[in-house]
Amino acid sequence: MVSLLDDDVMDGTEDGLREKLISLRKDILRAKKYYQQLRLLFEDICDNDNNLFTKDGLTDFEILRNRAVRLSTQAMELKDYIFQVFGSYQTQIGLEQNNLMKIFTLVTSIFMPLTLIAGWYGMNLQMPEFKWKYGYIFVAGISVLVCIIWILIFKKKKWYT
Repeated sequence: MVSLLDDDVMDGTEDGLREKLISLRKDILRAKKYYQQLRLLFEDICDNDNNLFTKDGLTDFEILRNRAVRLSTQAMELKDYIFQVFGSYQTQIGLEQNNLMKIFTLVTSIFMPLTLIAGWYGMNLQMPEFKWKYGYIFVAGISVLVCIIWILIFKKKKWYT
């Protein structure tokens, strides 16, 4: 079950993965506590301080104790595996957020110079382009040129894919 969730993390296809991982982790911790209690119980019985059990009876309890130790160890290994899967899940989320932030940065980088130009023309100042016949076309052309230059820079650095 955990290996299937691990595959889903790598594919990015599973919804509610975080909740499933947390639920599995709780179940495994509960099982680990149970097996540890059994191990402690069988260890106390195997000590046979009061000589209540025969040697043959103690052999059976030794077998049960060994099984409880083995199951407890497997539960610990499974818990560690779930932590690794959860770490992979967190890494996937981080990568998705990084890609989203990259897109926001690219969009901001393209539109920030345009915002600056719009801010200048929003002021009540006498700009030289106001008196020129092609002033607005010139400013619109510069704005488009700025966008094209940024896009070319992003493509050259392979940020814009």
